[in-house]
Amino acid sequence: MDKTRPLFPTLLKTVFLASSLLISAQAHSQDAVAPTGNASAEALKWSGDGLKIELQALTPDLTRAFFIGRGFPKKAVELLANEACVFRSAIGHSSQNSADPSVTIELKKWRVIKGAKAHGLRTREMWREIWKSRKLDQSARTAFHWALIPTEQTYSVTDYNWGMLTFMEKPGTKFDLEIAWRVGNEPKTHIFKALQCGRDQSE
Repeated sequence: MDKTRPLFPTLLKTVFLASSLLISAQAHSQDAVAPTGNASAEALKWSGDGLKIELQALTPDLTRAFFIGRGFPKKAVELLANEACVFRSAIGHSSQNSADPSVTIELKKWRVIKGAKAHGLRTREMWREIWKSRKLDQSARTAFHWALIPTEQTYSVTDYNWGMLTFMEKPGTKFDLEIAWRVGNEPKTHIFKALQCGRDQSE
């Protein structure tokens, strides 16, 4: 288990709770996906093979509000709002049986699929280099690091965490998402169909 998880900032939980109030959240059955990416988009919840995951697109305005509050300059905020396609997420172990094996997520193996093309997510490590090249203030870099789901993390039974995922797409873009994880040493994959990046009501 990621030893840093107990230090995960309270401010992130606050923004996710706030976004849940602004974005109507409703559980879906397996393979069901929110039909729109605007401010009324519903949350997707899925569970299978030891993993449980909740995904919900943040609108560009919600993304702006969060990162402005973390001290991000305007250009960095607009990059995130207009190109990062931010989803809030809750990921964890789905079992209550202490005898079940751990599960490990591997974000480097996740794929955004659009037609015949596919590309990866933008991970903590990739963003670190982007913010370094843009000379982003260290406090803002630290806040951003903690805002994202770790690139790899192992969950024991009942473990979970919250964080953001970034897909580097424009507001309103639709895509399929292939996720990858391990149950013990056994690899697993699942594809979410027709996810949609958040968009503001005016768009």
